[in-house]
Amino acid sequence: MANTTFNGPVRSENGFQDVTKNAVTGAVTLDADFAFNTEIGGKLVVEEGARILSPSSAGSNGPSGLIVGKGTYTSVGDVSLVANPYSVGLTQLYALGTKLIDGERSYRYARANDTAIAAGKLVQSAVSTTTHQGMVPAATAIGATTVTVTLGGTNAVKADEYKDGYLMVSAGTGIGTMYKISGNAAANASAACAVTIYEPITVALVNANSKIDLTPNPYGSLDGDSDGGVKITATTLTSAVAGYSHVAVAAKSFFWAQTKGPATILTSGTVAIGNLVVASTATAGAVMPTVNNDGALVPVGTCMTARGAGAGAAVFLNLD
Repeated sequence: MANTTFNGPVRSENGFQDVTKNAVTGAVTLDADFAFNTEIGGKLVVEEGARILSPSSAGSNGPSGLIVGKGTYTSVGDVSLVANPYSVGLTQLYALGTKLIDGERSYRYARANDTAIAAGKLVQSAVSTTTHQGMVPAATAIGATTVTVTLGGTNAVKADEYKDGYLMVSAGTGIGTMYKISGNAAANASAACAVTIYEPITVALVNANSKIDLTPNPYGSLDGDSDGGVKITATTLTSAVAGYSHVAVAAKSFFWAQTKGPATILTSGTVAIGNLVVASTATAGAVMPTVNNDGALVPVGTCMTARGAGAGAAVFLNLD
């Protein structure tokens, strides 16, 4: 039957079904059922401008960005349409950095590195690789979406190690501009590495002048080893504080790191109500009181309950 076009609304008391018929066997497969409770087989994609919003980042043109509330839908196939801040798993459901707002609490979708993270710990971003900073690019014209850089002489790059991270112009022509990375090729130390970006270059890069830094996503890495994921904060921070693990997280797992609102965090030293707390310099993954409440270190939030060392204090996080 040929396609049919209707001028008015099409109505059915019992819904509509989309099916596929096997040309050989005649077997009919239900692809979609549009009724009071609609079911769609496969991946649901909602287009918005040049970006695609979906439960999975696979095949998208960029991170989906923001989720407000947990949602009300149950799972469809193997993809959950409910944003559950307590979920932990090896399957990626959202783009790294996706923000979930659930009442007074906010979270960012993150991935742990190759070491498990206990509940109640501060976590920090991956450590940047110094030999992937200050690199020389090939001449790159405005509008290009691929930048080729020459790596430093020590560290290789794995395929997509910097996916959803940032290409930053740190010196010379174009300084201050930055672009979100959609992928990168594998390359050996000292070799050329092709980096693709979501948005096109806005200021032409000059080979003998511009300098490029590759910076991982603040909330993890998508490479197979995941040694570039988030980890428990060190007593001497080696990157920015990214959030707090309100659940136990297995190595290399995706999870929601809390960044704002009430949280229970391990303490190092006695914390007082109303005072700022900072990332501890004595106990990994803990918070401690500031010196004279001046926020001279790395502020994490405001203390809501007084607690001694080794306890879990209520802290109002202000990381996002």
